Amino acid sequence: MTALGTSTGVGRVKGAIEYRDRYPEALLKELRPAVKEANQQSIKFWWKTYLPKHFQRGNASRYEMQPRTKQYAKRKAALVSKGVLQGPAVPLVFSGRLMRNATRQIRTSGTSKGARGRMPGTQVANFGGRAGMPPMRSEMVQVRGDEQRRIAGFHESLVARRLRQTRARKTVRV
Repeated sequence: MTALGTSTGVGRVKGAIEYRDRYPEALLKELRPAVKEANQQSIKFWWKTYLPKHFQRGNASRYEMQPRTKQYAKRKAALVSKGVLQGPAVPLVFSGRLMRNATRQIRTSGTSKGARGRMPGTQVANFGGRAGMPPMRSEMVQVRGDEQRRIAGFHESLVARRLRQTRARKTVRV
């Protein structure tokens, strides 16, 4: 805090006091944009870090994926043996189209109250409504507790960093 001004008489100083520290009103003004940006970045963090794990071998139990029917497994094994399909038996991967589309691009939108990520080309995951079909959409976006904690920590660090970068100054006339 610095006092500026000149003496205007006996014992009176006229001027302005400039607070160089961040003041609460500026932080509150910056909070909503910071949270909005952090919400969207957290979705991208999940998409880059955790979504690819849903398509890896051995993670079916980790993400609580339902077992596929014998008919599905038999059909997939036959197509793999013919060379039409390739790769291991991963529950979310049949032809690989869903995995390619989901991991290729994400569009985020949102506000300070929440955000949404859209992955173009993932409509094939909406098959969960038919009899005997597992809920592929919910299996694909399943988030474990340890992942939630890590994403929350990432979110918190983004908001804190943005608020620390606030360079607001306040001048009070005295």
